[in-house]
Amino acid sequence: MSSTSVALAVEVADARLPLPAEELEALFTRALIACGFEGRASLAVIDDAAMRCVNRDYHDCDEPTDVLAFPLGDPGDPGVPGAFTAEIVISIETAERESATRGVAITAELLLYVVHGTLHMLGFDDHDPEDARKMHSRTLEILSELGYENTIEVDL
Repeated sequence: MSSTSVALAVEVADARLPLPAEELEALFTRALIACGFEGRASLAVIDDAAMRCVNRDYHDCDEPTDVLAFPLGDPGDPGVPGAFTAEIVISIETAERESATRGVAITAELLLYVVHGTLHMLGFDDHDPEDARKMHSRTLEILSELGYENTIEVDL
């Protein structure tokens, strides 16, 4: 039994979701487990306007982005029972645009964001070309394990 769980908060119309919220929550949980994340994650699906505010407030960048991930404690410290150990915020509008551009399912794009954010929290980095290749490769492996493909490329 895994110690990973997800609480999904949806701040967009459910009709925009590619799957019912319960199925999406279960899929996101599988993605976190595949990444090696252990703990409780709060995952929010929001629009670009809300993402712009989060990005501005926490990264001093006044524009929307695809995913932001925040570790909420020391991974070695169990903290308060039931407390979240991570917050992942993804933009459905960005996922809609990017999935259409690359010709992939929106679910695959949303999973890409969850995996990317989770890998960052687990110590992966994509600023150095070699590190980016490693992170990109691991991302595609995880997506494949989950039964999804994406056409992302490493921007170097």
